Amino acid sequence: KAYQSCKSRKHIWKNVQNWTENKTELALIEELIKLSDVFSAKEKPVSDCSFMIVGVNEKQKATLLWKKSKVMYFSADDRDIYDSVVSGDWKCFCGDDDEIKAIDILGAIKEK
Repeated sequence: KAYQSCKSRKHIWKNVQNWTENKTELALIEELIKLSDVFSAKEKPVSDCSFMIVGVNEKQKATLLWKKSKVMYFSADDRDIYDSVVSGDWKCFCGDDDEIKAIDILGAIKEK
């Protein structure tokens, strides 16, 4: 079950931050928190969103999902799910990837 958060972008990132202990992801989340105001012009994500993998008929869950932008974010703990969907039609990010920067996520998200 997914829900559209009425919380601020900063609150959304802090919520993800509360659930991870991965140092790479914590650094990324800190970057995202600093850019929260810039994200306010962008589509707001849905938290804990279930989705189906086409052709597999298997439900999975993304930590955050931007439907209009076709972007999914997976926490470091969900690396296995990320690995199974990264080659699909959606742009996917995983919190434990040390090559991802906040600006990469920002660039992938469409305007509201």
